[in-house]
Amino acid sequence: MRNVARALPLTPLLLTVGLVAAGVWTDVVGYSVNLLPPDDGMTTGFYNRDAFHMGRLCVGILFFVLARHIPPIQKPLAVITGLLMSVATGTLIIAFHQTLVDPLILSFCGVFVASAGYSFLVWNFYMYFARHMQTRAIVWCIAISLVLETVFSILISLYLSPVPQMLIVISAPLLATICYFAGVRLDQGHRAPVEPQSKAVGFEKYSLLTQVAVFTAALIFIRSLSNIGIWGEVRTNFTGMTELSLGELGIICVTILLLTFLTLDLPSKHISLPLCCTIGFAAILGALQILALSSELQLGSGFDAITSAAEIFSHLVRWMIIIECIRAIDMPSFRIAGISNPVSAGLSLLWAHVIEPIGFATSTFVMIVVYVLFLIVLALFIRSLATRQTAPWSSSSPEELDGYARFANRWDLSPRETEIFTLLMLGRKRAEIERECGLSEGTVKTHISNIYKKLDVHSKHEMHLLYAKGLEESLA
Repeated sequence: MRNVARALPLTPLLLTVGLVAAGVWTDVVGYSVNLLPPDDGMTTGFYNRDAFHMGRLCVGILFFVLARHIPPIQKPLAVITGLLMSVATGTLIIAFHQTLVDPLILSFCGVFVASAGYSFLVWNFYMYFARHMQTRAIVWCIAISLVLETVFSILISLYLSPVPQMLIVISAPLLATICYFAGVRLDQGHRAPVEPQSKAVGFEKYSLLTQVAVFTAALIFIRSLSNIGIWGEVRTNFTGMTELSLGELGIICVTILLLTFLTLDLPSKHISLPLCCTIGFAAILGALQILALSSELQLGSGFDAITSAAEIFSHLVRWMIIIECIRAIDMPSFRIAGISNPVSAGLSLLWAHVIEPIGFATSTFVMIVVYVLFLIVLALFIRSLATRQTAPWSSSSPEELDGYARFANRWDLSPRETEIFTLLMLGRKRAEIERECGLSEGTVKTHISNIYKKLDVHSKHEMHLLYAKGLEESLA
């Protein structure tokens, strides 16, 4: 028992460290000018940016097509991915220190392979989160990893010379892979798979899939407003390239943690995860609006850090809606990745090659698009909620509902107990019953306990068996 107790806290820690390592890799490789030739920075940046997004686009398409074939080979593929990422990163770095091959071609190939590997590597983490960890633990693992990733990426870019940076980015994929396998191995057999409150079907299913695409699209546009920018594009205003004060870095970290607590942790006990994510989206919009007002009100440059915090926090919101989608939809997890990745990579390429060249890359345009995307998410959530509330019995025939009512009457269940018994037989989870009946958690628990006592059963499985037995006797 002592070993189990030690193993459980170590798993979130190891997975968080692994995510930090993967995040530091993408930040330092993507934004530190120390790793790029100073006299050819713009050309190199454009090539690497396109290679990064094209790698993610291709691997996303493969996810979608081969979704059912990846899980059996997922573990060996993860090991190979970590090794390939390290080799590809080394190829990128040495590309500009040799004369045998065109440096731009060699760097393009290195970034393409490494970015494809990065996409597969991080999806392993989030799929494991979705299947084996509670929502609150996931929220804080990702939030803390984003904060640490930001701090370490900035410090590495600012204060380390190229050689230590090279060693870090070459070893980071291997460290992330080791942390993933160590965390999973420690957790193996100790943590039961996490089941969703209810499975999404019909409109709710397609609403969740649409939200994944919309949240991903919103992230791309929000990133264009931040002082971090799009991966691979050489931007002089990247936080890690400027004289960032400790106060501004502190604002970024505190804002991320505060947004996490107020929008995803505090309300999570009372409302659904999709609604928490919608609230998080609204908070991001509020932060961006504050930035827009700060230039007019002359509130100071410290408010620019809020934009960076909003951009970083948007990653957390996006991943939480993806995790909810993985849990609630009967679809291969890698197919959901095959929806999210192409949207992200495709919009990034569209931004770089269409929106910016024609002059649409303005703050006003971005804010309008993000507001529209937020309204889409809000409308989808309201429609899903209305569908669930107005048709709680829609999946059952009148004969089936009448059978539940007659069975409940035979066992002397009260009207409220009959209602809750029927919902349990229809597969509703306790939290869903609370919402549909407008009852508190304690009240629903009490009613379920009373139902079990009257039926002399100890679980829903036994209750279903008792009902099936009664149905057979009535037909005999």
